[in-house]
Amino acid sequence: MDTNPIPEFENTNAILAGTYEAVFRGCDVIERPKFDGSPGMETVIKLYFEVPAEEATITKFDNLRLSPRSNLRRDLRQMSGADYRDEVFNNRASLWEHIQSLIGRAYTIHCEPAESGAFTKITDIVAARKTASKGKKIALLEDGIPF
Repeated sequence: MDTNPIPEFENTNAILAGTYEAVFRGCDVIERPKFDGSPGMETVIKLYFEVPAEEATITKFDNLRLSPRSNLRRDLRQMSGADYRDEVFNNRASLWEHIQSLIGRAYTIHCEPAESGAFTKITDIVAARKTASKGKKIALLEDGIPF
């Protein structure tokens, strides 16, 4: 049999490994089958990170669990840095407002291919460092002489 019986498809997910500069572009909330294989659906937040160097957008899925040890809480703590407050999880309005305040911020993310090889797994998110010169006066020089 010369014809391929497999239907046409293409994995459009970028598969990245390593450390990248990324920008948080927003999120969606969806229902999906439970990840652990048990019956039923679960609510997850899809966090979108644009990776300009790779011209790709990587998606991170976090369960909408609010426990102190949840992945969502850990990720928001990493993304927020000193701006993080536990009160973010007091109600849905404060959580949504906080997530929206992170849009456009720069991060360093560490990625690896998922075990399935079908998508990229983000294993660490660190807020990008601000430049050291911020707030400092920079002396302008012309031929070595300040002006």
